[in-house]
Amino acid sequence: MNFFWGLGVLLTNCSLMVDDPNQDWLKKTGTLGGPYIRRRINLPVDHLSHIAVIPLDLEAIQAASLDVRLGNWFVTARQTRLRSIHLDKESDERLLKTIGKEEFFIPTGKSFLIHPGHLVLGCTLEFIALPADIAVSVEGRSGPGRKGLTVATATQIAPGFHGVVVLELANTGTVPLELEPGMSVGQLIFQTLAEPIPPDQVYHGKYHCQIKP
Repeated sequence: MNFFWGLGVLLTNCSLMVDDPNQDWLKKTGTLGGPYIRRRINLPVDHLSHIAVIPLDLEAIQAASLDVRLGNWFVTARQTRLRSIHLDKESDERLLKTIGKEEFFIPTGKSFLIHPGHLVLGCTLEFIALPADIAVSVEGRSGPGRKGLTVATATQIAPGFHGVVVLELANTGTVPLELEPGMSVGQLIFQTLAEPIPPDQVYHGKYHCQIKP
């Protein structure tokens, strides 16, 4: 599938899908194993239970997860002289937003340097589209983690989400780390709900169809 054509289909549909009541394997709950991840991806694009991953590397499908790669966009907060901010105060949150942020596009083949103690927002190279019965959690990979790179997301990825996955990247080590677009940086764990969530509860928040942090 051509990347831009496939992405265009997802962005324009975002997404009403057709149910197929004859596939009992779709009623299984729990964590999706590799074969079931593959079967979901191979369903027709307009199927209610289809999982879309663009671009897809079939070798990224693991025993119980899908490896994801680092995208090209990074966001950092501008340096400030603020002594501190209170996480629960709206006034402090508004103040932090006035400081602003800086966006960086790193071409493939180049690297972005993250220094010890710094936090950077990145995103996956993969654009994903989830059906109404799948939620996703993100885990970092052990290799980069042992070098000091912590990978996380603020919340679980909600059923119905469409977009790239924003990653919170922190260097908890003692030396600067080079982040290269396309490097394997984390893995997605797919969880099947006991039943699909109602259409009015499918995620359509402000991060729906996001393409960068």
